[in-house]
Amino acid sequence: MGTRTSVQVRADIKAIRATYDRLSSQAELSASDVKELRALDAQLEDLLAEHQELKEREDRMKGERQRLTGIFNGDGEPTGDGSRQERGNGRPGFAAALIEAGWDLQTNPSVAVSLFNAMGLSASVTTTDAPASSWQPRREVDEVYALGRDQRYLWPFLRAESVGDETSVEDFRQKGERTIVGSVERAIGATTDKASLSVTLEHVTAPLKTLAIMVENIPIQLMRSLPALNDFFNTEMQYQIDAALDAHVMAQIEAATPPSDATAGDLFTRVRNAIAAMRLVGANPDLLVLNPTDSAALDLLADNEARYYFGPPARTGMANTLWDLRVVERTSADGDEPPMLIDSARIGQLYLGMMRFEADPFSGFKKNLVSLRLEANALFNVRAANAAYVLDAPAP
Repeated sequence: MGTRTSVQVRADIKAIRATYDRLSSQAELSASDVKELRALDAQLEDLLAEHQELKEREDRMKGERQRLTGIFNGDGEPTGDGSRQERGNGRPGFAAALIEAGWDLQTNPSVAVSLFNAMGLSASVTTTDAPASSWQPRREVDEVYALGRDQRYLWPFLRAESVGDETSVEDFRQKGERTIVGSVERAIGATTDKASLSVTLEHVTAPLKTLAIMVENIPIQLMRSLPALNDFFNTEMQYQIDAALDAHVMAQIEAATPPSDATAGDLFTRVRNAIAAMRLVGANPDLLVLNPTDSAALDLLADNEARYYFGPPARTGMANTLWDLRVVERTSADGDEPPMLIDSARIGQLYLGMMRFEADPFSGFKKNLVSLRLEANALFNVRAANAAYVLDAPAP
């Protein structure tokens, strides 16, 4: 049985006091009444002590939760002179989302939060100077945590929205090459057939996918240390969901069989020709997705005088572009996926459902061990396959 809360104990105190007042207000008390009053008095004394202890504990936890939430949100931590010390990278992350939802190992071991918010996605940005990819919801800070994990992904640059508890979504899928049959321009009084666009729209009802991960046999004492949990939640568990979500997005795009080309040439030439091919069908690519191997080769590409094309240092910050495409070097286990161009405004929609985090402190009760389960629902629906373009390896 879990630890009771101060609210529950206070309810018991109120009930005992009501019984005590009822008995003590009687004109005459029997021996059994006096005995019951003494028992109630003893119970009340114990409950008052328990209530005080629980209230102090809950107040400490509330203060710690507020302090950690401020730190996770980049608000900083008060110092001795009253100023605030900035800590962390300013991104909320999983830990803050779980804490803000009221997660507690003993009193509330199971919580549900929006995956959109837990991923740290920000609102859309619409500035004329910003690249098209930055107009869509994306990570507030794209940083790599210093725990030896490669955490670069494509999905934060795609259009995303929260769908809450929905288990399926309705969307559309577009087919056809966007070619025109006939002439769009016509005389005002013309009676001939109007031009037609060779595009077919399909109604799609698709179920979300569940991304789930278990972590078993964690010492229960560690779970009581909220500061220590920040690193674990925001690296190991978030890393697994991030990686699975990115793999899902790539698999969905590949399953839609986008156009491809295997013409020989260097990456500069091939990418520029691919841009032209996409524009011929009305797409406007803004992302170039590379595996780590190709991205490193691009960074190290030099002219005949050993000067890097991107200059020292290589691509960083806003210089991370090629032919006005934002270069996304994504995490890749194999490191051999072909380069891909993407029109992020047309490729499709990423639907993010609820994320549920549950702790089981009971199965391992005998050994003081806790098991964790993290589940999240998501789906990437590819609306237009020709909004991507794959640069396959040239034939030998």
